[in-house]
Amino acid sequence: MNIEASAPKLDVNQRLPLRHYYRIADNLLRQARIYRSEKNVLELYILLLRFTSLVIDTIPAHNEYKRFSDSQKALLRQRVLEALAELESLKPLVKKALEAPFPVKRNASLEYNKYDPNPAKNRWQTSLQTNWQNTWQGTVRPRDETLSRHSYFTLPSSRKPMLEQPVKVTYPSYIDVSHIEIPSFDQNSISVSSSEPTALPPQYNLVNQLAPPPVPVPVQNVQCLPPTTVADPRPGSPKVSNEKGPKHLYVSPTMMEEFLALARHNTQKNLETCGVLAGFLEKGMFSVTTLIIPKQEATSDSCQTVNEEELFEVQDKRNLFQLGWIHTHPTQTCFMSSIDLHTHYSYQVMLQEAIAIVMAPTDEERSFGIFRLSEPGGMEAIQQCDQRGFHPHDEPANGGSIYDHCSHVYMNPSLRFDIVDLRI
Repeated sequence: MNIEASAPKLDVNQRLPLRHYYRIADNLLRQARIYRSEKNVLELYILLLRFTSLVIDTIPAHNEYKRFSDSQKALLRQRVLEALAELESLKPLVKKALEAPFPVKRNASLEYNKYDPNPAKNRWQTSLQTNWQNTWQGTVRPRDETLSRHSYFTLPSSRKPMLEQPVKVTYPSYIDVSHIEIPSFDQNSISVSSSEPTALPPQYNLVNQLAPPPVPVPVQNVQCLPPTTVADPRPGSPKVSNEKGPKHLYVSPTMMEEFLALARHNTQKNLETCGVLAGFLEKGMFSVTTLIIPKQEATSDSCQTVNEEELFEVQDKRNLFQLGWIHTHPTQTCFMSSIDLHTHYSYQVMLQEAIAIVMAPTDEERSFGIFRLSEPGGMEAIQQCDQRGFHPHDEPANGGSIYDHCSHVYMNPSLRFDIVDLRI
């Protein structure tokens, strides 16, 4: 195992505010603290390598760095010196771990729940169908027509043919991290999350069952864009995980089902809905334990979050990692538009494991998909792209796809989760 290769240099993207990179640094230290408490020497070493590279190579290259105060720069230098000292002390332990006859794999997990992008072989379908049926026990069963239009848990044979229509695109808003205060980088002040979600102030609406529809948001008429103006909607196949790849990430199928239920009112009106996925890190694996639905304004082809300060407040108070995002395509097919790709870049550059879930209940071939930018090709292509709005992307230099189906996602039907709906 080439441990240095697990911590490649991160090139700066001047379109992202410097505060975004400070948040990345804070996330790295939080992960390092968890691995330190778990005595996971290899992962701790890798996280500290990535932190020092970020602070020494990436952050100073940002155009905004010159405007930061000397005290802020001194704090960074102090944290880097502490990290370098710990790296030096860890070297003998890392060498011993790497020379062990049976080294522990970074990504050890059960395979039977793995996400399969092939609809015909999707192992989630049976369990999701069962969960959906149990939800409706004791109530009048909806008509097949209703199921086929508003639920992706319906078997393909029960869906009615969809009229041919142009491909449309969607995008949630880019998360503006400029509202976030610069983190302290104080490792001692970061507490390790427990397995149970912490309590929230009463102004937050915690949803553990299907909730009533949200209040409609203002809608503006927008012109549908032709497929030629957006990125290639065809994702690549899942890539085989390796030691340098993302850690395993667990998602609850029930959470995806409840997100569709929360979005149903918008979906019936052909309005998009988006949410943020957050959760915990434990024993080298991420779990999505909280779905946050921010205040938002929606159209048939867009979803714009508002009052994003609330979104980050929820994550920070609960000590959650931001693990990705989820959004609906009410009438569109299941793919990632060019703006989706740029939006997801801001998630994946912060956390390699971040995912994008697209829920497309009217797509006859694929009613949902879990995607990420390819590495390094897709990440480099978006990092180097200066265009805004809807636009096509050239294929990556390596000739591969710009985004792929995820190979590190596993479904855990028993995973507990909360839904924080900030719209009501």
